[in-house]
Amino acid sequence: MRTAFAILLVAATGVHAQDPIFEPNAKPTLVLKHGAGEGPAWHPELGLLFSGDEGIGRLARDGKQSVWRAKAGTNGLTFDREGRLIACEPVHGRVTRTEKDGTIKVLADKYDGHRFNQPNDVCLDSKGRIYFTDPCYGDRSKMEMTDAKGNKVEGVYRIDLDRKVQRILTYGEVDRPNGVRISADDKYLYVADNNNDKVGAARKLWRFDLKADGAADVASRKLLHDWGAARGPDGIKLDVKGRLYVAGGLNKENLPFETNDHKGGVYVFSPEGKLLTFLHIDRDEVTNTAFAGDDLRTLYITAGGTLWSIRTAVPGDVYWPAANGAKPAKDVSPEAKVKGLPYEAVIAAVAQEKGDPARGSQIYLSQTCNNCHTVKPSEPSKGPYLGDLGKRAKRDEILESILKPNEKILPGYETVALVLKTGQSLQGFLIRETDDELKLRDAQGVVLEVAKRDVEERNIRKTSVMPAELVDNISIADLASLVAYFESLQTPPRKK
Repeated sequence: MRTAFAILLVAATGVHAQDPIFEPNAKPTLVLKHGAGEGPAWHPELGLLFSGDEGIGRLARDGKQSVWRAKAGTNGLTFDREGRLIACEPVHGRVTRTEKDGTIKVLADKYDGHRFNQPNDVCLDSKGRIYFTDPCYGDRSKMEMTDAKGNKVEGVYRIDLDRKVQRILTYGEVDRPNGVRISADDKYLYVADNNNDKVGAARKLWRFDLKADGAADVASRKLLHDWGAARGPDGIKLDVKGRLYVAGGLNKENLPFETNDHKGGVYVFSPEGKLLTFLHIDRDEVTNTAFAGDDLRTLYITAGGTLWSIRTAVPGDVYWPAANGAKPAKDVSPEAKVKGLPYEAVIAAVAQEKGDPARGSQIYLSQTCNNCHTVKPSEPSKGPYLGDLGKRAKRDEILESILKPNEKILPGYETVALVLKTGQSLQGFLIRETDDELKLRDAQGVVLEVAKRDVEERNIRKTSVMPAELVDNISIADLASLVAYFESLQTPPRKK
């Protein structure tokens, strides 16, 4: 196969205002009149679970409502990649996991010897690490969480795979964190900061860069949206395009603490914080959402004890289950070919494989990637240099770039498109550029030498010249090894 790996040579599609968010003419429908207070989460067999005054409620697939677990004391709910329920229990000050046999395991109830305030919302990253918020609403007299200076802390925490708990945001970095979400590529941590019972306090949506070790880069904090004096953001969910669905706002003002300048409903943002649309829900308070259904395109919305639904244009980004019955990772053999497997299943299956860099090096050569790439500074330049890829990109970014070569770009791996004065169009990877000449290598590995004086127009392509089926015929195990090999490449190119 004469081709270069797409790592790479791809452009982020981004989120465009014209991209549909909800189905044409879709309107929110009232599903339940009571019982659904918070934390909706979808299970393909049980249906929808949610937190309410009576405990964890259930809306079965046949539409019947019941109490699934009485007096649970929960708020935020989600399912991990094995289909186990992860729950924030503010009443009990803890985060728990319900095992497949129904037993409840406490994952965290203290940090540094102090009991948590009111664990509120929860999410996971691609490695299975758990993140949760710990605000304190109402009575603060019993708060144990303080920092070294005695400040009361309402923080954000991470539970690692070894069950160790780390505080990743603390006093002064967030005010009263509520909703929380990690982007699918583990690049960003989104936090809904909602101190709604203090005039002038935060009602803001923040984005932080997330480091590879799961720590938040506090210096990177970016304000995506400010609800001002209105009721702020609550639960956060993402769709497969990375758009944020944020519950928040208020229809009837609650003075002096909350105005109704931002109406109650679901605010949909781009990852950069552009408000794309707003879905009004005529009930206070709008608290959270969940993507559900076999295609994950039914958005459920909890609001003041009621439950609403609306159909979306694309599926939600959930940890489990995959849309349309895709096989979970545990059911995908390492020897299974990539072709025919759903994207989510490939991602999850590769995540369970360590990969062998030595084997990955063989795959790199057998796929003739070396026809268009180099990995050593001593090699003559052929196209985008991959020798330091392990320093430039995370494991998940590398994998996504291989599988979706039109949805991600890393700096330095762009595809150049030229229009010559003769009208001829050329495109390829930029190998070398001098004052007088451009040298490109096209997708077939052919070197193109172009005098700059002959160029009428020069652009960076928004899509890749490389096909998306590059790894269809290799196994999950070999794909994991290829990614491991790319991770091992740590040598910068030779300075020119």
